[in-house]
Amino acid sequence: MSTTNFDNHGANIANQVGEAKDNAQVTASNFTQTSGVSGAELLQLIASMRQSVAQLPPETQEDLIIEVDDIEEEVKKPAEQRNLPKLKKRLLALATGASVAATGISGGLTIANKIVDQATELGDKVGIELQLPPAP
Repeated sequence: MSTTNFDNHGANIANQVGEAKDNAQVTASNFTQTSGVSGAELLQLIASMRQSVAQLPPETQEDLIIEVDDIEEEVKKPAEQRNLPKLKKRLLALATGASVAATGISGGLTIANKIVDQATELGDKVGIELQLPPAP
């Protein structure tokens, strides 16, 4: 913005408008928790979830893969078009389902904890706080 044609009062107003604009931009960038998170990073985390789910017994994988597919579908949308309540439900369902599916299998707790951590991390990256049920 050029202030060469303004008197001192006009220049001060122009500076104040510029400062307000800068402050508004800073506020907006701090508003969302997804700033700086790339779509590729989110998709990589989803790929890791798939790998973790694949370590569970085959009879439990199908339901959890459906959850991962739904999560991926929602994450592929532009951030402003994502249905965050739906995404939160899917992340919770994945974490809960993994915990239940892993009960009683060798190494199941480790796998379940990994999936829960991945779901929590993805939630954090898209601005969703997950309140997970206690571990079995």
